[in-house]
Amino acid sequence: MRAVEPILTALGAGGIPVLWTGRSPRDLDLDEDGKIRPLIEGLRRQLRQRLGMVLLTYSKATGLDWDSPELANHGVRGVVEDALRAHELLDLGAPGGNLAPFMHAVWRFLRTSSGGAWPDGRPLRFALLVEFAEHLLPRDHSGASDDELAAIEWVRLLSSSLALRQNGHAFLLHVPDE
Repeated sequence: MRAVEPILTALGAGGIPVLWTGRSPRDLDLDEDGKIRPLIEGLRRQLRQRLGMVLLTYSKATGLDWDSPELANHGVRGVVEDALRAHELLDLGAPGGNLAPFMHAVWRFLRTSSGGAWPDGRPLRFALLVEFAEHLLPRDHSGASDDELAAIEWVRLLSSSLALRQNGHAFLLHVPDE
């Protein structure tokens, strides 16, 4: 899926965070196998195949979305669920939940090894995609709420986190083109 190639290239080169602008992750595109799929599904497959990553998504409306059939198909669903539960992300990632505790839990989660592996022995790593990032990270900080200011700090600190890089995790921010 050519549309996600720049994201994969940036992640492969160690770029964190990756800013995804333009097309919605939910837009449809032609996948490598000739099937029409949402971009996010192509990204999910390529992250797993190329980088050994599980894609997690977050938006204020949907909360943390992590479960997909491919996790069970590849025998890692339990490992992923245990890693999320250990950092309280299954509870804190609920839609409409309080953002500050969730961001703190993600901060701890992305700076810690997953402790798991794919069936082929590769370490299991995570990529968190924050959709509608412009709702959390306003351009104009003068009227920003406390949650928005905390989110700005969170992204800045995560983007320079050596622990995040050492554990091989990543995060992506999606904003539409204006």
